[in-house]
Amino acid sequence: MTPHIIQCDFSNKKDFVYFVYSRNKITWCNDKGKGVLQNGGFIIFDCNKPFKYEFHIETDIVCFLLPKSFLCVGKNVFVNNIVSIKNTRYDDILIELILGLFNYDNQVKVKLAAITSLLAIALYENDVVNLVTKSESEFKKMTNLIRMNIGNSELCLNFIASELHMSKSKAQKVFYKNGTSFRIVLNNLE
Repeated sequence: MTPHIIQCDFSNKKDFVYFVYSRNKITWCNDKGKGVLQNGGFIIFDCNKPFKYEFHIETDIVCFLLPKSFLCVGKNVFVNNIVSIKNTRYDDILIELILGLFNYDNQVKVKLAAITSLLAIALYENDVVNLVTKSESEFKKMTNLIRMNIGNSELCLNFIASELHMSKSKAQKVFYKNGTSFRIVLNNLE
């Protein structure tokens, strides 16, 4: 199949975001970076910079512009002017609502409010998932470092934090987020 490449420059619409949803693989890039959602999902572009995206199956793409003020999320949500949301539990509902915008009825404001609310929730959940994944990754590194230094007389929380280039309080938080402490992990590994 020939890919469809869409190039966009909405620099005259700086107060807007551009949504793209695909049920299949979609790639994108702008001057700050590039990415891919292998199994589809939402991509939200900040219209401050030109961007492009590529997809293969035309019937599985939905895209639209929306004023930033409609999306109730913090200003720092956009990393490199792009946000991607992988397979949320709201995908089917969002697509139904988005496609429903094209039905000319008096429910447009209600549908827009529902869409933007669900997208804001999905953005929040996406960030929470990424934070948990990062915490779990840090915890594994800390546990491996303890295991490798079990006989080291300098092994303590400060040692672990220093080796992983983090503060002692940050190291404590990582243990806490994973339901344990340095001392408990050490005791379990000895």
